[in-house]
Amino acid sequence: MKKMTYGEIGGSCDEVFQAESFKEMAKLSKAHVMEMFGIKDQGHINTVNEMAKNCPDQTSMLAWISERKAHFDSL
Repeated sequence: MKKMTYGEIGGSCDEVFQAESFKEMAKLSKAHVMEMFGIKDQGHINTVNEMAKNCPDQTSMLAWISERKAHFDSL
């Protein structure tokens, strides 16, 4: 079991997630950001908008995900 904060994943808070796999970690992260969007948390909305600006295409998004996975794997 590995732990990461949402901030380590690239997010805007210190919510802690525990998962056995990176895929599970990504799923937990996505559920968290969707919950934060649901309550219109501006910090999370800003972070997602910034990510979209910094990763405008699939290639850059896959590179970003690969970096996060490498961090997860190193834990």
